[in-house]
Amino acid sequence: MRFPMHRRRGFTLVELLVVITIIAVIATLAILVAPRFSERQKTSLGASQLQNWLFIAKQRAYRDRLGRGVLLVRDQDNPNYVREAYYIEQPDDIAAGDALAGGNTITFPNPPTDLRNVCGPGDYVSLGDTPPRAVFQIATVPAPNQVTTTTPVTGVSVPSKSAIIRKVRLLEGEPPLKLPQDVVVDLAYSKLPANQPTFALPDGTIRQCIPLMFTKMGGTTGEGVGLGKVIYFVRDSTLDSPLDGEPTLIVVYTRTGFVAAHPVNPDINDLYKFTRDGRSSGL
Repeated sequence: MRFPMHRRRGFTLVELLVVITIIAVIATLAILVAPRFSERQKTSLGASQLQNWLFIAKQRAYRDRLGRGVLLVRDQDNPNYVREAYYIEQPDDIAAGDALAGGNTITFPNPPTDLRNVCGPGDYVSLGDTPPRAVFQIATVPAPNQVTTTTPVTGVSVPSKSAIIRKVRLLEGEPPLKLPQDVVVDLAYSKLPANQPTFALPDGTIRQCIPLMFTKMGGTTGEGVGLGKVIYFVRDSTLDSPLDGEPTLIVVYTRTGFVAAHPVNPDINDLYKFTRDGRSSGL
């Protein structure tokens, strides 16, 4: 028995032209919209990364019961930009026992450990049994029980009780933290502490940096406390205006250590308006 065959109707030329036109329109719209969408996503990703780095440092400070923070590094090509950061720590001071001083040399008869492994240039030695104690900056650590100072040791009795005050330093074993390509913290529009010391970085360079340190109680230490809040202006550096590309403000409220994200107010005369309104946080 033979069944009748039904031929499948083909597309007409007009239908094909309509489909091709629709595809062309969609492709054109995608070409126009995709770059702008990508720019917005790139800036948003960078802001989220910075917010997460700060949050991790705060949690580490609470967990370790020690100062932990994030160090923003000024870019070599444009010092107003930050493209990378490092985790930092504030080590505990070391009680070093009695100390004998002569000229620029301080000797510790019974040090708690090999001093070459725990302190270095830029740290300090505090001498004295009662406050106010004399403080001298360390220049070198030539021996396990000896340091030299940048200035002669004067005005203290010997032997004298001593402590080694260790400066903020990079957290060992942590890689650099990189923002997405072209995304920067624009320091020209940020609100930061005035204290911006130099740090020796793993790449061998010495650069001016902006530290932010959290305490074990969650707040921040240093000059940032007096500011009330520290504001990082995150934007796409390839755009001419700082208001283009939907920049974001990452804000640390220094008393509590709360880290929030806020939109930038489009009024150039009051970019930080939304940081005064807690309801606008949490982008």
